[in-house]
Amino acid sequence: MSTYSLINICVITLPLILSFDKRVAFFKSWKYIIPSIAITAMLFIIWDSVFTFLGVWRFNPIHVGSAHLLGLPLDEVMFFIIVPYASLFIYDVLKEYVKKDLPERITRYFATTLIVFLIIIATVYHARLYTFICFILLAVTLIIIEYVIKPDYMGRFFMAYGVILIPFIIVNGLLTGTCLDAPVVLYNDSENMGIKLLTIPVEDIFYGMLLILLNVSVYEKLKNIKAKGNI
Repeated sequence: MSTYSLINICVITLPLILSFDKRVAFFKSWKYIIPSIAITAMLFIIWDSVFTFLGVWRFNPIHVGSAHLLGLPLDEVMFFIIVPYASLFIYDVLKEYVKKDLPERITRYFATTLIVFLIIIATVYHARLYTFICFILLAVTLIIIEYVIKPDYMGRFFMAYGVILIPFIIVNGLLTGTCLDAPVVLYNDSENMGIKLLTIPVEDIFYGMLLILLNVSVYEKLKNIKAKGNI
């Protein structure tokens, strides 16, 4: 079994077991979770495949399995299923156990500040492909969600992502070489800012935010459609 597969198994084990906890009963939401993950995973797998082809990053054959899909190790494909599942689990657990939400005014202020920051960085580093694409896509997504769709879950999302960042940094640290003899994922630093948190390119934090935000958005949309009796 590859190192990447072992990391994926460690990520999914506890959330999967606790999905059957009586209070949260996360398994009852699988009918929304599965399509949410599938839709978002398709987008990120395509993005990942293109960036791998362009040499923005590559995968260490020592730490990944031999099976591939669209030029990606199957371990990497599973990442876009396993990490969103674990993240949506954390998101739902916090909704159940932490009833207080961020005030809308603070949520809007934070989102706006983040959007401005993302656009500035994308402009400054427009020649760095990973930085530019990641930051612009997240900025556009936040603008659409915060100012066009205007959902009521953004405060919850920001709180949840703050918690999700803890295991996300641990997992990404392992994937980028922390505590390993060599990284699982090797980045071309000419395509990013070169700023790292431990061994993690700082872009990964915003890449992760976009991944989880899209999963949460589709998940909440599907639940909302169900609540209105349309499906």
